[in-house]
Amino acid sequence: MKTKNWLKVLLVIIAILTIIAPAEKTLGQLAKLVYLHAALSIAITVLLLFTSTIAIISIFKRNSYSLAKNSLKVSLVFQVVNIGLVPIITGLTWGVFFAWQEPRVILTVVLLSLTLAAYLMEDSFGSPVINSLLLAAPGLVRLFTLGNIGRLMHPINPIGSSDSLAIKTISLGIFLSSLLFAFLWINQLQKK
Repeated sequence: MKTKNWLKVLLVIIAILTIIAPAEKTLGQLAKLVYLHAALSIAITVLLLFTSTIAIISIFKRNSYSLAKNSLKVSLVFQVVNIGLVPIITGLTWGVFFAWQEPRVILTVVLLSLTLAAYLMEDSFGSPVINSLLLAAPGLVRLFTLGNIGRLMHPINPIGSSDSLAIKTISLGIFLSSLLFAFLWINQLQKK
C-alpha cells in the first residue's frame, strides 16, 4: 500500500479511536477530545525533539537538513491542529477559551510561534549552521521545559492516573497512531 493510503488509514484509525473512546466521569464525552489533545501534545514533543536532534546532526552532515526541515513542517501542522483543540477543551472545562494564566497553554502558544518563525525563516540565513540551529530551537525549548512547566488548572497526568484500562489503551492507541502518521508523513515528504 502506498504511503498516501497509509496516511488516510491512520487518520481514520485516529478518528475511530477518538469516537469510541470512553467517556470520563468528570468530563463526560468531552474527555474524548482531551485524549486526542494529550496524544497530540506528546507526539509534538517527540517530533520537536526528533527535529532538534536531526537539525544538530545536520550541522555536521548537511544531507540531514531536509529531514529536520520536513520534521519541523509536520510538527507545525500537528501544533496547529492541537492549538485548535485548546479553546474548545479549555472553554468547555474551565470556562475560558485560552487560560493565559495556565503555563501549559502559554507553552503551547510559545512553541507554535517559535516553530512557525523557524519554518518561515529557515534557509533565510547564509549560514547552514544558523539555519540548522533555527530548526533545532523549538525542540531545544521543549527539552528545557520538560518537567519544568508548572500547572495551575491543568491536571497532573489524568490519563496515566486513570483506573480505566480502556482510557489508557485508547489514549495509547491515539498517540501511537498519531506518531506513526507523523513519521510516515515525514518519510513521504523526504521522497519528494
